[in-house]
Amino acid sequence: MAELLLGESKLEQYLKEHPLRQGASPRGPRPQMTEVRKHLTAALDRGNLKSEFLQESNLIMAKLDYVEGDYEAALNIYARVGLEDWPLTGVPPYRLRMAADAYATK
Repeated sequence: MAELLLGESKLEQYLKEHPLRQGASPRGPRPQMTEVRKHLTAALDRGNLKSEFLQESNLIMAKLDYVEGDYEAALNIYARVGLEDWPLTGVPPYRLRMAADAYATK
């Protein structure tokens, strides 16, 4: 769980410092994102996440792929997670924000 939180916080911090620009199309991995990918991969590889946290870590990984310009990988993750099947009523605002981010990039 700590790896998931570290990865997400570093990605969000990066996006605050380097906002994505309209019409800009980043391509390739960014050196600053190496640590983010390491944390998220560690969280996913452990295999001990609850299903809701597994979905969240996959959504964050898709967001990372999008930031790095790998749109196809991001779309594949969104399809695998089954974003359309997520219940959105009565969920915490944090989860709604994640779903909104995912729909916006999708």
